[in-house]
Amino acid sequence: MPAAATSSVTQNEEDYFYAPQESSPFASFNDDHTQLITHALQEDSINIFIQPIVSFEKRKKHFFECYSSLTLKDGKSYTAAEFIKFVEEINLINIIDNTVIFHIIKMIRNAIKKKTYTRFFCNISPQTLLDKTFFNSLVRFLSNKPELARCIVFEFSAENYKDNLAKIRSNIRKLKFEGCLFSIDQIENLDINFLELQDLHCDFLKINASFLLKILKQKKGVSKIERFKETCKKYDISIIVSHIENEDMVKTLSPFKFEYAQGFLFGKLTPLQNSKTIVSRTIEIIATGEPCCPKELSDVHSYLTSKDLAAHVTQDFFGKDPLYVCGPIQRFSNLKTALQSDQSDFLWCLRGGFGTSLLLPQLFRLSPPKKRKNLIGFSDVTELHLFLTQQWGWKTIYGPNLTTFINRTKMPTVETIMEKIVNCKHVDIQTPILPLNVPAHLQVPCTGKMIGGNLTLIQRSLGTPWQMLTKDKIIFFEDSNKSPLLIAENLYQLKHAGLFQDAKALIFGSFLHADPQKDHNEIVKSILLEFSKTLIIPAFFGFPVGYIKDNHPVQLEEEATLKPVGKKILYNQTIAI
Repeated sequence: MPAAATSSVTQNEEDYFYAPQESSPFASFNDDHTQLITHALQEDSINIFIQPIVSFEKRKKHFFECYSSLTLKDGKSYTAAEFIKFVEEINLINIIDNTVIFHIIKMIRNAIKKKTYTRFFCNISPQTLLDKTFFNSLVRFLSNKPELARCIVFEFSAENYKDNLAKIRSNIRKLKFEGCLFSIDQIENLDINFLELQDLHCDFLKINASFLLKILKQKKGVSKIERFKETCKKYDISIIVSHIENEDMVKTLSPFKFEYAQGFLFGKLTPLQNSKTIVSRTIEIIATGEPCCPKELSDVHSYLTSKDLAAHVTQDFFGKDPLYVCGPIQRFSNLKTALQSDQSDFLWCLRGGFGTSLLLPQLFRLSPPKKRKNLIGFSDVTELHLFLTQQWGWKTIYGPNLTTFINRTKMPTVETIMEKIVNCKHVDIQTPILPLNVPAHLQVPCTGKMIGGNLTLIQRSLGTPWQMLTKDKIIFFEDSNKSPLLIAENLYQLKHAGLFQDAKALIFGSFLHADPQKDHNEIVKSILLEFSKTLIIPAFFGFPVGYIKDNHPVQLEEEATLKPVGKKILYNQTIAI
């Protein structure tokens, strides 16, 4: 085994990091070994290697696992698989774990400075967790550094987990409370106590690819694996297939659509100092209003994962409340945490509904966080958009909620657009709209920043600190399940309040009704036409925004142009994150 200073290790040498060796030099230890290892630890001769964990389908790097080796004074290096049992028996394992955690935290800090975020898997011994001095110091540190804690995944072997659960259960809960994640490695039996895992909020299970291939050869092997995967999904546990060494393994296991994969096929062990992390955008899934079922959240999480996006959900997502996803204190706490997180890039609303406006008064007590986020959502979150754009100066995305992509037939064009947006690519939105009044028929080009949203909620915001500001703006409205009479009353109320007086233009989106009265669409169009005649600014309709399949995104507080093309007007906006 070459010294750790080398930039790579051979295939055979890498195998040592994975499994205990029958011919380990520490198989029968003595005092000389103790002195050698103690000297190595004193000289900080622990070397850290990392290996990527990728999405199974697209092979995009999501996480990294850390491995350690030890260089003795004779220059020889030994892997953890070779010395781990020995250092446990001489009670020095906590020093190894401490050093690995130190390097992980250093790596996370460097990533955060570059505004990139990922998670690191850290194998930890039960002995380390039971070391009161070390553990209490670790918890105190992580409690003051939540952005670091959320990037650490503590991993136990299945054997260590099973043999020491009674002793380490409370400490695992403390680490979970601080935001750390939890993984179990070396799964060799699919008959697992999932209720126990649910109680500890286990996040990952890691299974050797060879073990899965062995099961496939058994009678009903396919159904066994499928049932196991479905159970993991039920308890919101992600599966990592490890030790994937060739394309044949990938081909055989691909039909099961596992979330993540790991092995030399996707990346060799790399010395930490030579590593360059490549990470995904992090999506914070938020729910500020009406309730949803756990399955929706699980399906959305799986959907984002399938798009090679790192999804994050607060542990206290659900709560007991007759109207909302959880109580008001919990909802505000979750929203505050999401807004202030240094880890997430986007806050994407699970669904719309009702109730978001009740949280806004408390937001005025907060200072804008240093890192700006990109809020995505529509309908009920209209007023949250108004707050973030007008009070904090953010540019947000009025676009499809996450349940859009799992609850109804997806519009490929819109889905592609949203994928580009969350991957921070510029997207040009162009769509024709139809003129409604004389100023619109004059076909005079118009440019202005976009503002708007759900008509009913904007009308209700009148007189509040987050009332929509419309001077020199292009306004758009959409709504759903509202009677034509209520639509008319809301529009005239906004006109009487002077919201259209200094605006550049008005665009109407969708006003569909799930249970419409006869001729609903014709009546609504007639109301919009008659109302538009009372305005001195151009008004248009046919904007693909709202509760429709092709619900196009709009970047609020970003300029858009309205240009004449034949008898129609072309709406154009470049969305840039």
